[in-house]
Amino acid sequence: MITVITRTYFPPELLDSMESLTDRSIPIFEKQKGFINMKVMRAMDGSGTLTVFQWNTLADHEDCMNSEDWAELNPEWNAFLGREDVNFEFVFTGNDWK
Repeated sequence: MITVITRTYFPPELLDSMESLTDRSIPIFEKQKGFINMKVMRAMDGSGTLTVFQWNTLADHEDCMNSEDWAELNPEWNAFLGREDVNFEFVFTGNDWK
């Protein structure tokens, strides 16, 4: 199993947009091969999220990110993450300790 952690910072007024994109993404993640789960945590001040994904393999994660299932949402995600006031980063990708 691997874990992927992402962090996204944004102005609090974009929280509703982030929540909508995330909520509409969950069903896409859930139907992907090798997806185990995800947990999204919101900053107390509404200025960002930390998301923890778990996959069976790194290949499963990569296949999901390249899936045609994202065709409808990718333009919205790209517009959101491409804003100057939004910062998205992969914080960690790794496998279980033992």
